[in-house]
Amino acid sequence: MDTIGQFHKQNEIGLQKAYNSPQYLYQDKDTLYIGGTQTARDVYDDLKIPFGLTRYSQRYTDADKIIKAHPEITNLVGHSLGGSVSLEFQKNYPERKFETTTYGAPVSSHRESDNRFRGSLD
Repeated sequence: MDTIGQFHKQNEIGLQKAYNSPQYLYQDKDTLYIGGTQTARDVYDDLKIPFGLTRYSQRYTDADKIIKAHPEITNLVGHSLGGSVSLEFQKNYPERKFETTTYGAPVSSHRESDNRFRGSLD
């Protein structure tokens, strides 16, 4: 498997572990994986995204506790709502210089450091 394939496979595994956890979050060393919409609360929180209110979502609140407790986290990988949350952290904590990788995030971001991926239906 090439380097790009390994990168995506590692992210897939991390995101799957996030989806299997109660808060849809999984930390592996310096990376926090953030899962997407799963609950009725998440559907409600999705409606906040176009209004720039992602920081008021439950997923953001839960992830913020982990990020504050673990200064070693420098990478954020998110899917869907989790991608929006990742980009919100990048914006709200510029001093942390987070590298983000998002899959199917329903937001716009034009930073060069972003690794943004989406499928044809995203």
